[in-house]
Formats: sequence, structure tokens, C-alpha cells
Amino acid sequence: MGILQTVGSRFQVDAGVANDQVSGSSPTPSDVTAGELKTKWTATPKLHFWTEARRHVSLSGPDISPDVMGVGGAYQVAPTVALEASQRYVSRSDSLGNYAISSIGLRTDIGHGTQAWGSYQLIGGASGASNAAVVGLRNRMQLSSDLAVNVLFERRVGVGRASIADPVRALPFLQTEDDYWSAGAGLELLPKGAPYRLSARGEYKDGALQSTRLATVAGDIAFDASLALLTRQEFSQNARPGAPLSRHLSSLWGLAFRPARTDRLNMLAKFQWTDERNPLGAGVLVSQGAERKLIGAAELIWTPAPTLEIGTRYAMRRTQAEGVYPDGTPRTLTAWADYVGSRVNVALRPWLSVRADGRLVMERTSGATAWDGAPAMVFRPVTGLEVATGYRFGNLNDPDFSVRGGHGMFVTLSAALTEKLFPTAAAFWRRRF
Repeated sequence: MGILQTVGSRFQVDAGVANDQVSGSSPTPSDVTAGELKTKWTATPKLHFWTEARRHVSLSGPDISPDVMGVGGAYQVAPTVALEASQRYVSRSDSLGNYAISSIGLRTDIGHGTQAWGSYQLIGGASGASNAAVVGLRNRMQLSSDLAVNVLFERRVGVGRASIADPVRALPFLQTEDDYWSAGAGLELLPKGAPYRLSARGEYKDGALQSTRLATVAGDIAFDASLALLTRQEFSQNARPGAPLSRHLSSLWGLAFRPARTDRLNMLAKFQWTDERNPLGAGVLVSQGAERKLIGAAELIWTPAPTLEIGTRYAMRRTQAEGVYPDGTPRTLTAWADYVGSRVNVALRPWLSVRADGRLVMERTSGATAWDGAPAMVFRPVTGLEVATGYRFGNLNDPDFSVRGGHGMFVTLSAALTEKLFPTAAAFWRRRF
């Protein structure tokens, strides 16, 4: 939670309180509450300075968020070149103690949608073992009015004194950051006025803490304003030291339908097949090993009035996993489950809505049921921004049918579509698919 205040036309102050909690599967839960203060001063159109500070208010568990004080600035050397520099002071309660990080970097727009950047970090001197370098290249090529290609490359190495798990390595964002190199590429085919769209992307990251691979292909085709076919294919792989290789393969297909001459009723029937090995988090039947799932679902969203939206969904899932008896004999586990969910949204004002959703999962094999419900208030302080806050209760915890974040009070911040004119069924379901 924070407040942003502009003083005059050149000075800005951002102050707030942040809480960071790690629990659940972590062997050492942590709870950190910290105060944050940032300022920015635009001295001239080409030169600006900033300061930042983060200080613990309360701390329990391992120190995952060190105290930080910093100052920096950027100067626009040329219309396409900016020089950036910063100095940060870090205070830790463990054996790493106190140290400072100096950083200097260059960011340049090469042209034709290409941007390159690089920075160099030093801890207490010019020793190569205690320094770090980050270099990157981003490019977006508009090959034609309908076709665009995106390419990204980044390399990070160094900061020997700060441990790999030290969040300060990722400053100004306090999160774990390791030595890595990564590359990604994307393709977008968006013909204007055509009934079809296609996108594809691939990512590769090789790091000391985690290595990932990801490939996705998505697209849709509108047969007419009432009928459309949507699809998304995905492959991901995650490798971590000391943990088994995790792999995920998914194929999702959907058929969207809207009655002619109305946009108040939208229906979607979809089918999903997944094949997982050692799923991250937990699977339905096993946490390690092979697990395959088939999910069939039907979803309906009805808008009987401009201020009222009602959604409902039914799904059926078949899960099959490979298990092992105590004597080592392999066995096959099979489970069936049914899911029912509903959601209601009532707009009280253009900037305020009341929302409620509920979910119920019924396991056929064991006869067990689990559910959750979440009433919420939704605020739209400005166009395109949506803030929802509420309380989620119940005992539903499922990799496919529950919400990430668990139960209790929640606050979500998201971009909202304010234009509700969707020319086709595909356009309506695209962001919900």
C-alpha cells in the first residue's frame, strides 16, 4: 500500500508499506514488513535523479529482504542514448554484513524497433570476483502490416560477494536472481480485417538456480460473427539443482458460440489434454512421476442488463497417474472429478462493482467434495485499471479448478477492458481462453 504525490512539476514522492510472506511448502516460513520511500527529481528534460530507501518494520524467519538505501540518476546524452548510474547501500543481519553496490550502464535505441542495454555492477572495488555485468538486446521487427517478430537476449553474471539467493542481486526489484543467460523470440500474425490470428513464442533460460524452456502457439479463426475456433498449444520444462526434471505438455481447443444479432449471451465448449512429469507444486494424484489429464468444460456468460453479468461453468476431469506399490510394483491410478462454478458481477457505478464467485469440486472415486467462495468489491479509479478486494473462504485446493493464492483476504490489480463491443465470438473469449 502506498501513496504517490507530485510536488510542483518536477518532483515526485512515492511512500508506502510492503508485506512479504513465504509459507506453505517452504521449510523456513518468513514474514517481512517494510517501509519504502522513493523520490524522483527532473532537473532538466535530459537529466533526472532518484533516491530510494527500504527499512524493516518487522521481521520473522530468514532475512529475505535486506535494508537498502540508494541514489541514482540518468542523463540523455543523445536523443537515442541514455547514461544511467546508481549507488546502493545494503545492510544484512547475516554473515554478509553491510556492503555497497555501484552500477553504471548505457541504454540506446538503435532504430527499427531495436533497443540495447548494458550495465556493470561493482561491490567495494574493481575485483572481478565481486562484480557483475548485465547485457541485453531487444528487437521488434514489423516485417509487414500484418506480421511482426520480437527477439530478446539477456546475460547476467557476477556479484560474487552477494550469494545467489540474495535479493539485492535483482535490485531495484527485491527477488532471488541468479547468474543466467536467456533468449526469446516471438511471432505475431495479425492481419487487419482477416478472420484469423496466430502467435507463437519460445523462451530459453539457463541459470545457476533454475533453467527453463517454454514454447507456445496460439490462434483463433472466426467462421462468422457467431462461431469461432480457438486453440493454444504449450510446452514447458523446468530444471532445478537437487530436484527432478519437471515437464508440462498441454493442448487446448475451444469452440465459441454467440447467438446471431446479440452479444448478451456467449458460450464456450473446450477440451484440454495435459501430460506432466513431476509437476511443479503438486499434481492431482502424484507430486512426482507421470500424470495425464483430460478436461472437458462448458462455459456460459450472460449479460441480461448492461450492469449485470452472470457466468457459469461445468467441467469434467479424468486423471491418470503412474504410481508404485510399497513393494516397488508399478500401478496405474485413475480418478474422475466434476466441477461447477458460478460468478456474478453487478455494476453499481461506472467506477464500482460488486462481485461474487463460488466453486465446487466433487471427486467421484472417494466421494469427497471441496468448495470455496469469494465476495469482492471492484474499483476502477481510472480508465483501464481495476482493483478488486475481498475474502476467499472454503477448503478447495486444486491445480486446475482453484485460484492461486489460497484462502483469506486478497487484493488484485489488473488492466480492464472498458470497451465491451466484441465483433465476433472469438474476440470475446480470446482474453478469457
